[in-house]
Amino acid sequence: MSLKTKLGNVAALCLLSVGADGYSAMDSQVSVGVSGEWIDNVFYSSIDRRHDLVSELSLDLSLQSIQEVNDIALEYSFSHENYLRDSFDNANYMEGTGTFVIPLLPRRLSWNSEIASSITLRDSLTPDNPDNRDQRNSAQTGLDYFVVNTGRNQVSVNGNVSIVRFRESEINNSNRGSVDLSWSHAFSRRTNGGMTCSGEKVDFTEDDADYETVVCQVNYARQLANGAVSLDVGKRSVNPPTGRSTKGTSYTFDFSWAFVNSDLSVNVLRDITDTTVGLSGGDFTGGQGPIDINTDVRSLTVRKRAEARYNYILSGRDQFGVVVYRDSDDLYDSVLDTDRDGVDLNYTRAISQSLSSNITYSFVRTDYADGSEFSEVDYENVYNFSLSKAYSRRFQVTGMLEAQTRRAPTEIEEYEVYSVRAEANYTF
Repeated sequence: MSLKTKLGNVAALCLLSVGADGYSAMDSQVSVGVSGEWIDNVFYSSIDRRHDLVSELSLDLSLQSIQEVNDIALEYSFSHENYLRDSFDNANYMEGTGTFVIPLLPRRLSWNSEIASSITLRDSLTPDNPDNRDQRNSAQTGLDYFVVNTGRNQVSVNGNVSIVRFRESEINNSNRGSVDLSWSHAFSRRTNGGMTCSGEKVDFTEDDADYETVVCQVNYARQLANGAVSLDVGKRSVNPPTGRSTKGTSYTFDFSWAFVNSDLSVNVLRDITDTTVGLSGGDFTGGQGPIDINTDVRSLTVRKRAEARYNYILSGRDQFGVVVYRDSDDLYDSVLDTDRDGVDLNYTRAISQSLSSNITYSFVRTDYADGSEFSEVDYENVYNFSLSKAYSRRFQVTGMLEAQTRRAPTEIEEYEVYSVRAEANYTF
């Protein structure tokens, strides 16, 4: 039986376990939507400004277990795009995550599974249209065994297998297996620390670009009066199939703080991985469109990302938010490096109890080497204005205007795009 078939069976068993516990044990929400959007430049071209009307059907699904027997959480969005003038083929997309934790032996053994889907941008030099998007899906399942599980100390061993699949770039498809050993100690009611060591073997299905990696990190986490802070820092070693092994620092830092009328969060990441792996789940949100770019280029990379988010409630009606981020991919034995700097600004105003407006501005500077010793720097600006009307707790209608511009080294790569969008959503 293939690994893909085995993981499919795992997912089916997880769904069966959900049904066995009963729908009454789940907190669920389902939302369906329909939208129409007129775009004056669907090819994002300075030469061929073809316009088209895009219809979209969407389904948003949210499930959360409300009992302690099984820990189940699912947040997924499904959409179908149809270009009425056939500028692009119809496309289906999925985005979201799902986790399933099923205890097998109380406080000792549990079965953990996870699924994830995201949309990636295949080439940062090409506009964000259906021909330049890829669908990435992954599934993972494994066992957690607690060797020690006392009030203050936990020692656990975890083994899991996973698959990563791309719809377009099949060269990125991989099968993975990993083993983790971790120790956690509660220094106080608010402070935890410990150490984790992990080993992973990555097997790409198309060729022999497989590699093995080992990382050991020291962990620290503390609950603050109005927030939290955590730090994982250590060393990672990667052994590729050819060429020299590489070692480097691996760390993540997360900080959050809530004030009376505002909140602040900071996320920082540095690691050695491959470009088919996404940017740390939902921890990073900055930027318009797919957050993972240049996924057609498969390579080992030193990946870095820093992001800060701040929200401020100006009054009972007005709220302002800003996101600032910087990330980079420094590819192994290659000049195909990518650097991005961006900022998102958002202002929301409640005009009445049922009517609200939103203004968003996004800017991103992308520096992409494109396989030569010279890099190409692009500047993108996105302006968005929307009005939302809630006719009831379940039914909402939104109208939206958007403009996007790009400045590039050559005129043929520059473009302007304007669009008008209307959508309706109903929540069950």
